[in-house]
Amino acid sequence: MYMKLSYEMSHLPRYNAVVAVQVIWSARVFSDRPSAGLAAVMFMSALGLLAGPPLFGALADAVGFAAVFCAAAALLLGAIGLMPHERRDTNPA
Repeated sequence: MYMKLSYEMSHLPRYNAVVAVQVIWSARVFSDRPSAGLAAVMFMSALGLLAGPPLFGALADAVGFAAVFCAAAALLLGAIGLMPHERRDTNPA
């Protein structure tokens, strides 16, 4: 019981830190509509957390873990290429 509670309590600050970074990053990248940017980031994160394990679990049963890890790495590298970059103000006040 203690170990489980200890793990859950140590996981909470890490999750909060990830959410805080997402909030700061989306406010910088989507500076014209920061709330819409954060909503998009949170939606895609939730979609990945809900759909990823069943899809990649079924794929692991069919083709093995090595192929799943390679597919996940390829998906991550492709997503990095699509990531929006921070906007820079060309006309500072």
